[in-house]
Amino acid sequence: MHTPSAATTHRAFAALLRDLRTEGGSDQRTLANDGVRAWLRALADQQLGDAWRRRHLGEGPSAQVALCPPTPGDVQATYAHLIGLEGANDDAGDIVLRPRPFARQQAGAYYTPPALIDLLLDQAGVGPATRALIDPACGAGAFLLAAAERMPVERLYGIDIDPLAVACTRVALALKCQQSGVAPPDLTQRIVCADALLDDDAWARLTPAGGFDAIVGNPPWERAKLQQVEWLAARDPAFHGLDSAGRKKRLAQLAATGSPLWHAFATERQRRADYAATLRARYPHTCASDANLYAGFAALAADRLPPDGHAALLVPSGIATDRRTSGFVRRLAATGRLASFLDFENRGRARSGGAHRFFPEVDSRFRFACLTLSGQEKAGQRTRLAFALGDPGDLAAERPLALSRRALATLNPATGGLPMPRSRQDAALALRLHRRWPPLVDRRCDAPCPTFPVRYRRMFDLTNDAHRFQPWSDADPDAWPLYEGKMVQAFDHRAASIEIHPGNLKRPAQPRRTSDAEHADPTFRPTPRFAVPGDQMRWPEGLHWAIGLKHVTSPSNARTVIAAAVPRCAAANSLPLLLPAAEDDETLAAYRRAAPLLLANLNAQVLDWLARGKLQGQNLNLYILEQLPVIPPHAYTSETAATVRHELKLLCHTSHDLDGFAHDLGHPGPPVDWSPERRARARSRLDALYARLYSLTRNQCSQITNHFHVRC
Repeated sequence: MHTPSAATTHRAFAALLRDLRTEGGSDQRTLANDGVRAWLRALADQQLGDAWRRRHLGEGPSAQVALCPPTPGDVQATYAHLIGLEGANDDAGDIVLRPRPFARQQAGAYYTPPALIDLLLDQAGVGPATRALIDPACGAGAFLLAAAERMPVERLYGIDIDPLAVACTRVALALKCQQSGVAPPDLTQRIVCADALLDDDAWARLTPAGGFDAIVGNPPWERAKLQQVEWLAARDPAFHGLDSAGRKKRLAQLAATGSPLWHAFATERQRRADYAATLRARYPHTCASDANLYAGFAALAADRLPPDGHAALLVPSGIATDRRTSGFVRRLAATGRLASFLDFENRGRARSGGAHRFFPEVDSRFRFACLTLSGQEKAGQRTRLAFALGDPGDLAAERPLALSRRALATLNPATGGLPMPRSRQDAALALRLHRRWPPLVDRRCDAPCPTFPVRYRRMFDLTNDAHRFQPWSDADPDAWPLYEGKMVQAFDHRAASIEIHPGNLKRPAQPRRTSDAEHADPTFRPTPRFAVPGDQMRWPEGLHWAIGLKHVTSPSNARTVIAAAVPRCAAANSLPLLLPAAEDDETLAAYRRAAPLLLANLNAQVLDWLARGKLQGQNLNLYILEQLPVIPPHAYTSETAATVRHELKLLCHTSHDLDGFAHDLGHPGPPVDWSPERRARARSRLDALYARLYSLTRNQCSQITNHFHVRC
């Protein structure tokens, strides 16, 4: 039967809510949830019988409107339409539906396309011989319905924390059995409402003899910590467009007046904090610090898997590279239990004009993966890897890589997280470069061994230090400008000023690109958002510049590692600095000699290519930066070092505020005239120079260059 459209479902649901209000079956607070329950009860009563409905769904208001044809898929589609709605009264007192902002984001609920469901079931080996399968975050039951095509329903189990989702799953599975000519089964002991991460009693009740030899699902991609922006903006329009300082001020006002919103916020924040603490205690290897639920589910699957089982979960690809989870991944790889890691771009094939995003409500650049784990009896010597897939069908055209445990450890020497090469050729080249050149900081020794005399420093946090900042327009005469990552580009510390767009919910501060005319003025400086009073600043005495790095980036950008020489300034956490390792005269002198070479190396195309093989999220974190192989200072001849410094003069010294940098380069004098064409040639010469320093062949250069293109 034809799946109802969202508009049709919404009209029918609004009519159902009006009926319930007339009957007195719902109040304003529970209107939408009672409507979903009434719809499920009515559908079950009509299709599965009164006795089944009472046992599985209980009593309560029923609806005359079915809302959708009685097929399992239609039940799921309708539930997906309804989860993001809430009922309300308009000015005339009539029932209307309106979107419930951030409903799915806050629940971590993103419904999985059928092709991805089939892929996970294939990876877990689900078929007639599967002993028992469980989805520990089953939602509306998509994975269980698909698994029912491969194995008997009585071997399927599910857990979800949302009682409406559990009810929906039971109804859909019962309808599927009925369509096959089987009496609707009793699912109350197999599809249960519980928190799978923490409820041991639920697992004890469900687990059959021999355990679950298949664990599959798409767990919530949600942080345990309360996401203040979404939570507050959904309940108070005054929070729209506020930065962190503005939110703090608004919350302080609400607290001072004893607002119910403040009490609700404080209660929810504490509840989520307590929950996060419990997760950290239960899953210390994956949920330390800022706990993500999907990481907890990955650890849960690894713990619950019997020796002969397989687990396949859909998780953000960052689980392979994030420092918080790298130890977990490293142990799985080292013991052969990491069977495969198949990475996808959310844009799907949209990049070539094909299908739309897999998950429409998630950023197109987001990466997620099918993570497959094995029990001890199924452990192997190699891990199958595939990256940047646009469709599950791509796996048939290009067989995944199979890397040994030793190769995996070489490519990420400090964290042991997974590398991200896109082909066998890429993996071979990355291994060669990692074996020949040292990482920026080698942590395989008893004490960290830095290749350059630098230390990584985050000066000010835009959220936690907001009380220290002054608006730039009202800054004290001795205040320092607060540089942010969005203000710089490669070799350009004057790339953008910051403008405020109050209508933006999450990012009201946006960059305004510096024009060529502004760049041509050697006295021009970009306009920051904030300033920091001089008495709160500390900068190495006698140093007039430092290396700044954009923290927020992406492997799909034109360049991923973006570094610039910045003048003396305050720097936000979005622009961490590489400062001298110490402040004695000898270390400062070594910094002035060596740091320019590191700046050029960081912006080199070959190093950027290596970084793309490690970064899956959108943050160039320190642990990623430290593992990049760099050309050490002693490997430069005097002629090569002089060439690098000459090109840096052309690229960086375009304004008077970097006169000190030019002096340390050995090229004092007036700033260089701004010329985009000359800058492009200088960058190309540096890319070619570093290709020679890394000893790349012509074919290897082409292999790397082919990765660099901007995707929309």
